[in-house]
Amino acid sequence: MSLISRYFDTGLHYKGLVKGRPEDILSLGFAFAYISDRLKDREKDDWELNRPVDFRPSSYEAVVELTYLAQVTPWLKLQPDLQYIIHPGGRLKMTTLL
Repeated sequence: MSLISRYFDTGLHYKGLVKGRPEDILSLGFAFAYISDRLKDREKDDWELNRPVDFRPSSYEAVVELTYLAQVTPWLKLQPDLQYIIHPGGRLKMTTLL
């Protein structure tokens, strides 16, 4: 059984954003994974049987990523990377159930 029923990712990058730094690259990426209905059905069955207190149903996970590749010297590149994950592990917050 696959945990993911649909997946999509995409990204954009722009080279030479800063004048005088033609090798630097700014990138933005996005990924989306939808949790399979089979897994959600199993979770629902488990919840109905066991009624766990911390139950959080699966839904989807999405990631937004921003990175900047800086060509510091001909032999050194630095690349800080920021990521924001929505519903880590595909789990909804408890407040969305109420």
